Amino acid sequence: MTNAFALQLIPDPYPRTMKEFRASLAAHWLGILASASFLSLGAPFWFNLLKRLSNLRPILAQRQERESQAQGRR
Repeated sequence: MTNAFALQLIPDPYPRTMKEFRASLAAHWLGILASASFLSLGAPFWFNLLKRLSNLRPILAQRQERESQAQGRR
């Protein structure tokens, strides 16, 4: 059993054809580029995003409470 998040120098299963190898290599580079682009947004961006997401919880709770009260009236 292999860990999906472990560093693998040799992929398991090893690509049998050059086409499979290129596809797996492209997927790895795509992941590296996506990670680098998200990191380049910087700490202020992520801090503000988490702040906005944490503010959604009370709003959604109030909305759900109103909907349950409206259903109770019927």
